[in-house]
Amino acid sequence: MNRTLLRETRPSRYGRVTKSWLQLIGMLPGVILAALALAATPDLYNAYERPKNGPPLTNVWHKAKPAWLWTKLHDPKHQSAARMPDFKLADDEVLDIMSFLKAVADSSFPSVQWSAWASKDEDDMSDDEWDAMSALVDKGDVLWRKARCTICHTVEGPADSSIGGFVDLRVGGINLENAASKLKRDWVYQWIKEPMSYFPDTLMPRYRFTHEEIKSLTEFILRDEIFLPDEDEEDEEQEESTASPPPQWHLLDDPVRAERGEKLVEIGRCVVCHDIKGIAEVIAKPERELPPRGENFEFLVYEIRCLSCHTVAGRGGTYAPNLTTVGSRLHADWINQFVATPDMLRPLSQQMPKFNLTKQEAEIIASEVSRSLRDKLIGGDIPGATVAPEDIQKGAEMFSERGCVACHTTGEGSGGLVGPSLDAVGDRLKSGYIWYHLKNPQGVNAYSAEPDYGLSDDEARLLAAFLSRRKE
Repeated sequence: MNRTLLRETRPSRYGRVTKSWLQLIGMLPGVILAALALAATPDLYNAYERPKNGPPLTNVWHKAKPAWLWTKLHDPKHQSAARMPDFKLADDEVLDIMSFLKAVADSSFPSVQWSAWASKDEDDMSDDEWDAMSALVDKGDVLWRKARCTICHTVEGPADSSIGGFVDLRVGGINLENAASKLKRDWVYQWIKEPMSYFPDTLMPRYRFTHEEIKSLTEFILRDEIFLPDEDEEDEEQEESTASPPPQWHLLDDPVRAERGEKLVEIGRCVVCHDIKGIAEVIAKPERELPPRGENFEFLVYEIRCLSCHTVAGRGGTYAPNLTTVGSRLHADWINQFVATPDMLRPLSQQMPKFNLTKQEAEIIASEVSRSLRDKLIGGDIPGATVAPEDIQKGAEMFSERGCVACHTTGEGSGGLVGPSLDAVGDRLKSGYIWYHLKNPQGVNAYSAEPDYGLSDDEARLLAAFLSRRKE
């Protein structure tokens, strides 16, 4: 091919630039609409943006057992996920820091009335006491599963494995494998009851459990064998530990030690990661305005920590579906019912916890989500002519031909478990969104496992007609 012919067949620079600009101009309406939708999105509290990575230490004396604090300060890397630096502290320095932490703790901490056997080892219990303890642990086990605690927390599983901890918690510790050796009973109770009262920036939601439910869950966490290492492993860990045996704790009541401990905490710049009473900030801490307390949408989302798992407008967690445009996807009635009593959608995935919301709280969340979290590019109905009965039949045939049952169940015969159940998908998803999703699954969710079949508008219309008519 000679140069003249090559110049004639190759698009000119001007032509290429013009085409690119035309493409950009054609995209502007959609970009503008999307920007307007994000601008209208509520500014929800996001605990992933908290200024400090570590939990507060002011009342850590009420939280952790002295022996655990002693070991933690000697060996901060005792867990593989631990982020605390190893300062190579000597025994006296560890005692000094513990003395300071004890001195700055609140003089009193809320206490709970426990049964007489609560402080006993299981081997020291009478048969009646053991039966009472076991019954409470069983109730806590059921509650643990209903609350989906393993979504966030890692516990010891079978054959020395660890299970749980699926959420992308970019800050903080989530391992409860040795909770019984670390945590004090009253603190566990208060933490489950009001986690934000101890740590305002925690990713832990408030579940609204009853008093008895919290007691049973506390007993399960501190008693159940899944949280305790095997005896052989415990002996092995003690043999490998290089820390000196814990001293007598009355040595911590020395004011001179507390003063030395305060200086060590200041020098170690512990306040960069932790809030500690009496220690001045070394880095300016941005003020964060909390949503006003009450039955309003922003405060409810703050309390149940929706953004620990979900993303809204690019902020939040990555574990659960993106909620930025959920109001254009889901029917308001379905949202209301689901947040009140979450049901199983994806059998192979962890399910949403039940937060024990009141009827009014569920209605507030559903109403605001449906109103504000929307995408103007997604219509409410299937584009094109009114859906006819024959369209539904054609859509059913297409559903079978495309092999959709490889991933989805429909309530009729066998089906796959990878995708959500579609037996009542019309009650959940708006028909316009179903069409939009079928046209470009990865455009809606870049990580979607849904194949892109390159459906035409009419093919997507027929398939959406079939799916949107599947109701309970």
